[in-house]
Amino acid sequence: MTSAVCLTSVKPPKPERRYVSIPIATLDPSSCYQLDLYEEHGTEGQYRLFRGRDFPLTEEDLKKLRVRGVKRLYIRTGEQQVYQSYLRENLSTFIENESLPATQRFQILNQVTQDCLQETFERGDVSETVEASRDMGRHTVNLMNRADLVAHDVFSMIKHDFHTFTHSANVCSYSVMLAKGIGIVAEEQLEEIATGALLHDVGKIGIPYELLTKPDRLSDEERELIQSHPTVGFARLCRREKLSWGQLMMVYQHHERMDGKGYPVGVKGDEIHPWGQLCAIVDIFDALTSDRPYHRGQHITEVLAYLERESGRGLDSGMVKCWTSIMSQNC
Repeated sequence: MTSAVCLTSVKPPKPERRYVSIPIATLDPSSCYQLDLYEEHGTEGQYRLFRGRDFPLTEEDLKKLRVRGVKRLYIRTGEQQVYQSYLRENLSTFIENESLPATQRFQILNQVTQDCLQETFERGDVSETVEASRDMGRHTVNLMNRADLVAHDVFSMIKHDFHTFTHSANVCSYSVMLAKGIGIVAEEQLEEIATGALLHDVGKIGIPYELLTKPDRLSDEERELIQSHPTVGFARLCRREKLSWGQLMMVYQHHERMDGKGYPVGVKGDEIHPWGQLCAIVDIFDALTSDRPYHRGQHITEVLAYLERESGRGLDSGMVKCWTSIMSQNC
């Protein structure tokens, strides 16, 4: 007898996205970009051509869209790389354009930073990752010094997932906030900290994505491989020019703890560089507030309570107090 087939057990594949939305605020008529631009038409999921790539977008076009309340246009999914390249090439213009809301400028910067890190991580090119991190770190400090961004703005706009490049972009923004909170104001130092934060997980290049996001318990060998990333990252960067000792310690020591219970070495107290201590706090904060394959991100109050419990033990008490103050007042 032929067994019955349970049709309900087979889930149809999700339809492939043909279009992705882009904010019209990122479209500069004076720039040259080769993109067909679409707008929604009729029912959801239907689009019509707004401007072909051979017909330049004008300021009058943008004005009419704003009058109609249209904030986003669409491009074909296959043209995302063209759009991302356009954003990177014009990033300084967007950041310095004070007619754009600071939150919108931050969203553009955050997305470009993630895209750059993803591309360089996936290519496994450490030199390119260092250069991209230095560039994005400079842009981050520039924007955060120019714009009136509070913690609530930053927390509400970033992605709360634990992809390595998303996490690194988040840790960068948080590191600059905490550094400014503890009194670091020199732009050069802030840029170094931002760059170090973007590089803090560079040792994860080459670790399979499936292992980094594994929902099940890790084997001893798997845990050992993942916990090697601070050492691997330090080894990859330590002979490179123009990286400071503080930046290297953000890479090497962001999993060390003041009580000696961290890794990779188990150093204690003042043996941990202040920038390593700073990176540890925001690294934990982003990790616990972000969604992972095996758990949902915790509420911000729960995470701040955890940091306070670790204050004076695993984490620097003064920095934890400062970070709690920053996040409690604005989130």
